[in-house]
Amino acid sequence: MTEHILKCWPDEFQAIRAGRKPFEYRKNDRDYKVGDTLLLREFDPAGGFYTGAMGNHLCSRLGLRAPARLCTARHRTEPHRLWILT
Repeated sequence: MTEHILKCWPDEFQAIRAGRKPFEYRKNDRDYKVGDTLLLREFDPAGGFYTGAMGNHLCSRLGLRAPARLCTARHRTEPHRLWILT
């Protein structure tokens, strides 16, 4: 199992954290696998800095969407799921 540290812009990060956005588009350049930990770090692209907000997710299922990969993840401390399209 691998931990992937991922930059996430504020609008998407807040929507994922609140459970309003159950997916995230990602390029499949990390070879995601079931059981991997996804550490999302909120990044402000306008200011060019990390805000300090983070969310830890567990990849629980993978699926393929050409030319990318779909990863179902659930937050380690909250019940909602996060779909990552890589």
